[in-house]
Order: sequence, then structure tokens, then C-alpha cells
Amino acid sequence: MKSALSRPQSVAIIALTMMIGGIGTVGLLQVYGNTPVAPVSHFGIEHANPLTLSVVLRTSSGKWGIIDFGSITDETIFISLPDTWRRREVRSVPLSDVQADPPSFGFVRYTFPPQAVVSFIVPDLPDHLLLHNPSNVPIQLNLTNMNTSTKVATHDVILMQESPKEIW
Repeated sequence: MKSALSRPQSVAIIALTMMIGGIGTVGLLQVYGNTPVAPVSHFGIEHANPLTLSVVLRTSSGKWGIIDFGSITDETIFISLPDTWRRREVRSVPLSDVQADPPSFGFVRYTFPPQAVVSFIVPDLPDHLLLHNPSNVPIQLNLTNMNTSTKVATHDVILMQESPKEIW
């Protein structure tokens, strides 16, 4: 299913929402100041139907991690992620089916086919991650956070319709 919005419109809506949400100052500090890492990162999900998304974050000691997004749906969805995150692995679908648009406004918009699981390396793990849902259709986020150095894992289920929502 194609998105009702074009790519530039979607990226612009997500970027504007994020700036209104309060990252404008942090973004300016990153560009013009000496701030090494933003304490908050944002991502947005475009979808037409109620969605269940599995998110697994694996961290160890240090300031980086690996995050997996698993689309538990029969529709194609679009996820916009920070352009510093690097795609690591694709499971359950052919690699060629997970398309990445060119970076725009500091984000890359990925196409997730139904049932895709895509893993990303997060080089500068943020202190907080905000989810934006411009579709205003409900999302169930199944979040697992695993720290391999402390051997602690937490599991949360987050239900949301309005955005933004802090997921950690």
C-alpha cells in the first residue's frame, strides 16, 4: 500500500513536528556548538492501519547499540530514522525490498515490506528516543531493552495514537 503523502511531504511533516517538539535548540547546538551527542533522537512511522511493531535494543558498555525493528503487519510501512543510524541486517524479506530514500532533514526514510525485520547500528545512542506517529492510527510497540554487560532485559508494551511518545 502506498503512503497517502509523497516522500518530501512526509519527511517535511516529521521534521516540522520534531522541531516544534523541541529539538530545534539541540539541533542548533549540535551544528554550531560543541555538543557531541543530542540527548534525544526521534523517529517517525507512517502506516494506514493499526500496527504492531517490535523494537529490540541491545546495548553493552559504551555509547552505541543495535536496534531491530520488526513489522508485525500485512501492510508496507515507512520508518524515518536518524541518518547516522546504519542498516545492519534485513530478515524475513529480500534485502532489495527494504528501500532507503536519500537522507533529508537529517533523516532517512525506509520502506518496510510486510513482516520485515531490519537491524540498525546506532553509533551515538541517545538518552531518550521519541516516536512520532503522523498517521494518527494506533500503534502497539513491543519494546525489549537488553544490556549485555549487565545481563538485564526489560520488556514494555506501549500503546499510542497521538505523538510524540517517549519510548525510552
